[in-house]
Amino acid sequence: MKQIILLALIALFLVSCAEQKPKEKVQNYDKPNMQAVKMMQPVPNPDIITIDQENHKTVSRNEFNDMLTDVKYIPIICKEPIGNVDKILVYKDRIFILDTYKAKKVFIFNIKGELIKIIDKRGLGPGEYRQIDDMNIVWNEECVMFTDRRRDASLYYSLDGEFIREERSIDTRQCAFMGNSIVNQMETWQQSDDSPKYHLIVTAKDGSITRKGFPYRPIHVKSPHDQPFLSHNSMGDLLFVEHYSDTVYQILNDSTYKSKYVVKHKKSLWKKYDEKVEFSETFELIRNSGYTQLNIPVLETEKFVSFSIGAKPLRSETRGVQIFDYWYDKTGKTVFTQGDDFSPPITHFVPRPSTVYGNYYVGIFNNDFIESFRDNFKTLKPEVIDAIYQNEDFKSIIKNTNPDLEIMVVLYEFK
Repeated sequence: MKQIILLALIALFLVSCAEQKPKEKVQNYDKPNMQAVKMMQPVPNPDIITIDQENHKTVSRNEFNDMLTDVKYIPIICKEPIGNVDKILVYKDRIFILDTYKAKKVFIFNIKGELIKIIDKRGLGPGEYRQIDDMNIVWNEECVMFTDRRRDASLYYSLDGEFIREERSIDTRQCAFMGNSIVNQMETWQQSDDSPKYHLIVTAKDGSITRKGFPYRPIHVKSPHDQPFLSHNSMGDLLFVEHYSDTVYQILNDSTYKSKYVVKHKKSLWKKYDEKVEFSETFELIRNSGYTQLNIPVLETEKFVSFSIGAKPLRSETRGVQIFDYWYDKTGKTVFTQGDDFSPPITHFVPRPSTVYGNYYVGIFNNDFIESFRDNFKTLKPEVIDAIYQNEDFKSIIKNTNPDLEIMVVLYEFK
């Protein structure tokens, strides 16, 4: 009996050990030589543009739809479930969807939503990963790079999902290419408490640190962040927003940057940049004291800039902070947001943008959104549905009963 109990305990111990996640390796980039690393330098920009959110115009849903010149609805069909869309990229008529934590895979589709390949190679061998945290297009090589922060590795794959090579990298939340260098966005926990911290670290392809930029302000010290703040616009420029800041910077090269936009809004949290504000306190400042915050991502096409503002919810029962979406018309120099009011017929529904593809904004409607419209369609007669909803592609996706329909990707372009 004792042997049986002992064997059971050993088995339980082995299962417990097997279920434990590998301990994350925490790198410290505040090495003694970091003091000698040169700082990225600002370049004066006399043409910096102020985006005045305070003087925005609210347009109806119908007016908003009239401003669109093209909308594409793409059903994503996949037999393997996509848990979360942690990042989406569209390039060369391919759609890349990264699910970091649930499926732990990368899904590649063509522009029609048809599956090309699923990258699912967890391990320690060539082309394998422990966890993909970010992905980026390598413009000059026409391929995609995946960042495995647990292995300090960058994995290069073809646009069709074939492994090319692996290179050394640093543990980074998000990164982007800048010529032959890589701009890395760092997190608070990656840097020791007794040394200066930086939002950006520039590395060569071998992982060596060449530049540092955007030192933490007091407001960042007690308010850690894990959101990506780097984004490419449709012209290929790299944009960066410092946490809580109202300024959108353009990274010019591996050593310089300039201020491109400043978003003016009612009572910005950035006014407290010189104070050590707790993360929980930022929510209280927004909900109870009327402060507002520029949210990410800030996305730019040739004619428009999209951004969002975190503010006090319109309804008291809403928890947390409410996010309001805005667009800046670069030609007319006006800011507008979409209201909730509309009257049939409805031409389009478009989601909050996640990225850009040429002059298209790209967003996602998840399965819950699709199911809610399916339920709505069940209560309406066919002739009523046709009278209210004008877009045939949208209706066909909602009516699609394929159980493998995961999400809807929407591309939309303004006039």
